[in-house]
Amino acid sequence: MSKHRQRGLITLVTIFFVLSTATLISGAECDSETMAKAHFAAIAAEDGLLAVEGGPAAPDPYTADAYLSWAGGPLDGSYSGSAIGEVWSKFFTANEVEDYMIVEGSEKYMPRFATAGVVFTLTKDETEMELPVSFVLTFSAEGKISLEKWTVDQSLIEEEETEG
Repeated sequence: MSKHRQRGLITLVTIFFVLSTATLISGAECDSETMAKAHFAAIAAEDGLLAVEGGPAAPDPYTADAYLSWAGGPLDGSYSGSAIGEVWSKFFTANEVEDYMIVEGSEKYMPRFATAGVVFTLTKDETEMELPVSFVLTFSAEGKISLEKWTVDQSLIEEEETEG
């Protein structure tokens, strides 16, 4: 693993640890906006989602009974338990995520709940493309993801093109 990739992974692990610890110590509801944006950033990070990288230093962002629903594309389906890590592994094996953008006006945050339209820029088979996703995230009181809905949503790109 390159030094750049190691620094990126260490930074993401540190951010997740600090956010999780602050939530547990304060006893307050998790900050869904901060946690959702950290999740999107982790997906777009050079090393991919922390749960996929695994390893003893990387915290698992999901609860033990978490559920992931993926609608659209080749990974369409419902996943729970260890299958969540497996589906993310398939995603990161097939795609190199370069960046992401939260679609303006698409965000909604409430305690322990977040929804947003996110457009990921990725490279697949040496071709750069955009992957528009409508996300719904539900968090436990500890700040871990208990429910994640990932829906491929072409209208997010179409709206962006008509505005631009």
